[in-house]
Amino acid sequence: MKVNLYDFLSGNEYPGRGICTGVAPSGKKAMIVYFIMGRSANSRNRVFDPVKGGICTKAADPSKMTDPHLIIYNPVLTFRKKTIVTNGDQTNTIYDFMKSNKFPKYNFEAALKTRTFEDDKPNWTPRISGVMDMKNGAYKISIIKSCDGNEKSAQRFIFDYSEPLAGEGHFISTYKCNGNPIPSFEGEPLRVVIDEDEPNEFAGKLWEALNEDNKVSLFVRVINLKTQEYEDVIINKYKAVEEQFMNEIQLKYGCNPNQKPARIFMADGGELPVTVLNGKPGYINFLDAFNSWQLVKELKENLGMPAAASFKHVSPAGAALGFPLDRVLRKMYHIDPQMKLSPLACAYARARGADRMSSFGDWIALSDVCDVPTATIIKNEVTDGIIAPGYKPEALEILKSKKGGNYNVVQIDPSYVPVSLEHKQVYGITFEQGRNDLKIDARMLENIVTENKTLTDAQKRDLVLALITLKYTQSNSVCYVQDGQVIGVGAGQQSRIHCTRLAGQKADLWQLRHMPKVLNLPFRDDVAKPNRDNAIDVYLGDTPEDVIGDDVWAETFTKQPKTLSKAQKQKWLSKVTGVCLGSDAFFPFGDNIERARRSGVTAIVEPGGSIRDQQVIDTCNKYGIVMAFCGLRLFHH
Repeated sequence: MKVNLYDFLSGNEYPGRGICTGVAPSGKKAMIVYFIMGRSANSRNRVFDPVKGGICTKAADPSKMTDPHLIIYNPVLTFRKKTIVTNGDQTNTIYDFMKSNKFPKYNFEAALKTRTFEDDKPNWTPRISGVMDMKNGAYKISIIKSCDGNEKSAQRFIFDYSEPLAGEGHFISTYKCNGNPIPSFEGEPLRVVIDEDEPNEFAGKLWEALNEDNKVSLFVRVINLKTQEYEDVIINKYKAVEEQFMNEIQLKYGCNPNQKPARIFMADGGELPVTVLNGKPGYINFLDAFNSWQLVKELKENLGMPAAASFKHVSPAGAALGFPLDRVLRKMYHIDPQMKLSPLACAYARARGADRMSSFGDWIALSDVCDVPTATIIKNEVTDGIIAPGYKPEALEILKSKKGGNYNVVQIDPSYVPVSLEHKQVYGITFEQGRNDLKIDARMLENIVTENKTLTDAQKRDLVLALITLKYTQSNSVCYVQDGQVIGVGAGQQSRIHCTRLAGQKADLWQLRHMPKVLNLPFRDDVAKPNRDNAIDVYLGDTPEDVIGDDVWAETFTKQPKTLSKAQKQKWLSKVTGVCLGSDAFFPFGDNIERARRSGVTAIVEPGGSIRDQQVIDTCNKYGIVMAFCGLRLFHH
């Protein structure tokens, strides 16, 4: 009979240290769990810290560590395609036996034959161990324990689960329950339900189930059985003292899991301008954080309004100013019509709403202190983390509750000014350049080169918004803006016309989402927002039958929607006007203008400098588009 692991843990005050191994419901992923608890100040003074292939325990406050014996060890290590997890230094014993391979197929058993239970009289804490084959999810679990507290008799048990079933696993702990002395675990490992594929969700549920007073740290590893790639989640109740001195932050890995070690630090040895308030941000998280922060900071400084950005892979999916949302935008962005929104909350709703497909799992940047309305919107979105100059106490608690308490929250010193010279290494060679700190404002729009010389204040605002966004977008890049928010970004393309087309397609989708037929799609109540966004994207694309076909529509809708014809979409888009466009470098041909016009563009800013500038200008004149040459290239790499 399978046991609900969450119920079991929530009903057990002190199982001590626990291991759970199993296979996710999909059958495509394997799960490994290890947690530690503590009753004494010494055993509670610990955190999990990532090491290559696993984790180690270390003192949260080294000055308060009275006895490292049985406290400091490597709970998890990886040897080739096997993950080892134990409650003590037998992890290294098993690893060494596997490395020497003296007992093929039985290295796990042979290694544990050399060990006995812990020498912490009168508990004689059992040694529990597990090993998982990362290719197929097969696993073994072991316990070495005394015989009913008699230290003269060591009992060794190995349980072999070579054909694991999807959606279930096995759990073992050092102790049966709390007591004095503490009684050891008895019987076979518990057969438990595994109900999650996602590491953060699984970790969050487990952490919540563990006793609040006694839990110390939790580790979850989720393994892709096809690729053997894995994702680790660590939750620590206590923060390591050294993390309070922020001259460097150690990271789990760099851009990819094989790129270790990794850290961010100040080259001059000074204090970092950021503090991690919650979670454990990664390398790419910080790249997104620092780029997005610069964007919103400059928007606020140069346009005088609260600003927000939604970043993915070091480019903005959206950026916006804090203008109020009308009824249509609230519906587009899944926001209750009665919800009270601050300007900052409106800015993030707009930034996230520009391209909701690309913003899934985004990094958020806010120009102002995060308030409760903004945190409430963020709470209901799938996002990796946030950077802001501060957080209202209630807003911070809302954010900390995300991802099972593991959501990344970073605070930055708004007064920080970086050094004027930047350095970057490629292939061991150091590049140096002056920081791009040129101020972008309406003065860059004074060189109007078209017959139409009129730029409204709203167009000037939107063109400045486009230029600042492009400053922090991977090149080549083009940006469409309307009503104080980015509505389409084409980033990282080798061809400028492809930038213009890509950004234009995103802008067109944003416009089409305003259509009553789209706003009123009859979604089932149990369809989550990300799935709704995806369905809308497919519905507006070239293959709507993928979501409204006779054999699939009922999975998403309460009744079958009618197809939105190409003519209907073109008719709606033909009425769009007032869109602004920015480019990080000159347009080499007039075809970019032709494409932009089809998305309702009426004002453009670009550097100029092409040998075909006149052709581009003539194309603008053909449609009455106003264009300014700013004379500033904005490449970003």
